[in-house]
Amino acid sequence: MIKSFLCFFALLILTGCGGRVSGDRTNVTGVCKSCKPYFVRGSWHHPQNHYEYDEVGLASWYGPGFHGKPKPYGEIFNQDAMTAAHKTLPLPTIVRVTDIKTGKSVIVLIDDRGPFVYDGRIIDLSMGAAKALGTYQKGVVKVRVQSLVNESKALADYLAKHGNKSGRDKKGRTWLEVYHQEIEGRYGRESFEKGPIVPTDSLSGKAPALSQKTKSASPPSMDDFLQGLEKVNPGTTKAATGTMAPAASPQAKSIVAVSSVPSYVSVGGDFVQKANAEKLMLQVQNNNPAQVIETIHPGGQKLYSVRLGPFMDEKKAQTALNQLAGMGQTDAIIVKN
Repeated sequence: MIKSFLCFFALLILTGCGGRVSGDRTNVTGVCKSCKPYFVRGSWHHPQNHYEYDEVGLASWYGPGFHGKPKPYGEIFNQDAMTAAHKTLPLPTIVRVTDIKTGKSVIVLIDDRGPFVYDGRIIDLSMGAAKALGTYQKGVVKVRVQSLVNESKALADYLAKHGNKSGRDKKGRTWLEVYHQEIEGRYGRESFEKGPIVPTDSLSGKAPALSQKTKSASPPSMDDFLQGLEKVNPGTTKAATGTMAPAASPQAKSIVAVSSVPSYVSVGGDFVQKANAEKLMLQVQNNNPAQVIETIHPGGQKLYSVRLGPFMDEKKAQTALNQLAGMGQTDAIIVKN
């Protein structure tokens, strides 16, 4: 029994955590803040002890709700800086983030934890990084995140040697300033293959974004999604009254796969104005049951989103998703509630 346990434990050490990478691992030897297991929103998260990482998933952004607040190692968050949050990468880590649809990429510093809603989201860009990548107005997009191993290790080692006990630069520079002044371009930037990017199994559909007709509304950020549909707190979210669409007409009985957990189709992102969400709901319901969902932003702002369902048969949810795509709503996704 002891021998079996030791073998299992050794396997865990060898495999580690993080994105799908193979080959040798570059272990963290320098500064690594918030790198112990931590518990957030009902789940344990285990930061990886190496820098290698290559993953495809959804990127959101955050800013106004956290601007000016301290990050895990004490530095104040600047929503305009080229930084990002990640659940398990070492802090700090330098990564390249590439928009799957456009091919555009940016280099950002991972120096914060998150995002903690919806399993498909793997990185939370600062507002400034989202603007630089061109994804600010879209809110949530599919991206590829790849670590720059050499620069990440060099930065962590530099901070360990020249920083204080808290991992802060003794000269008062931010981690990002240290990176640009001491590390960037000096340790050989990794090159990445340009072939087709294959989504991982963790994704289920496309990321929600504002519809083309509502670009004037405030773009959705991670602040907006903190109490969103995917990991909603029942005490803070409710269906808006008077917005239930007519039920679908009865369908002929057939043998179908029925799930014990209903599926919904989320479409259109978040709206500040309830009337905009109601207008979208009327446009997309197409004989499907539909709702306008009201959520409360941490700052007190009410936000409204549209979802179709519930669908106990996932095939019907997929059919609704396909219908939305035919209507131009290509960013709708299937979610569980």
